[in-house]
Amino acid sequence: NLEDIIFFDNKMSGPLPDISNLKGLKKFDVEKNSFVGPAFSSLSELLLLESYLLSDNELTGSIPEDIGKLTELKNFWIIDNKISGSIPKDISQ
Repeated sequence: NLEDIIFFDNKMSGPLPDISNLKGLKKFDVEKNSFVGPAFSSLSELLLLESYLLSDNELTGSIPEDIGKLTELKNFWIIDNKISGSIPKDISQ
């Protein structure tokens, strides 16, 4: 099973790939690219995810309310995107 996807600092663009079927994924790092569109469409199914690193893209959307279900999540970086909304209270649990 694939555990890490790292596309850090490339010239990749377009929407994020659908990673919802990668149940064993622990690290998803697409920082410093030109990805656009929704940032969180397949996040809630990745229960083993430890790092979700999206900084420095053009991603949109709001942080899902059920992010607290990701109990293994330790690193969640969304700096320099177009994320809107509020921070869910479950994010700290």
